[in-house]
Amino acid sequence: MGNEQDAKDVCQNAFIKAYNNVKKLKNETSFSGWIYKIAINLCKDELKKKKKAIHTNIDNINNNEFVYEEVITVNPKCEENIMKEDMQNIIKRTILNLPEEQKIIVILKEYQGLKFKEIAEILNIPENTAKSRMYYALKNIKNILEKQNFDKEVY
Repeated sequence: MGNEQDAKDVCQNAFIKAYNNVKKLKNETSFSGWIYKIAINLCKDELKKKKKAIHTNIDNINNNEFVYEEVITVNPKCEENIMKEDMQNIIKRTILNLPEEQKIIVILKEYQGLKFKEIAEILNIPENTAKSRMYYALKNIKNILEKQNFDKEVY
């Protein structure tokens, strides 16, 4: 979703929607896959709304506004943590810019810890399709980072 608060909102809405529609669940053993589908669909809807809002608000930007950055001195340990955090944020932003089908696979696999078989069931796709989408997602991430001159030795 791009930020923690939006993710929490979607998560809460997913549980509310699941609670309100639990009677429609045909197979109780597929609850986790069912709730993931609800969450994924809500994420897609919210991202579409955000995209629309960004396009309408872009005209409201005032060109006379200035952004000031404060320079802070940091000790080496703290600087190392900041660099790690920066790299995590860069990777998260890169993932958010992947094609949707790749982004979903990466999030479910790397952040939710699901197996390819579970992902395939949730998305209703063959397991090998899930694996190939992951392969292309990782390839895209690598290419994007290389274009931005990020080297694994930097961090």
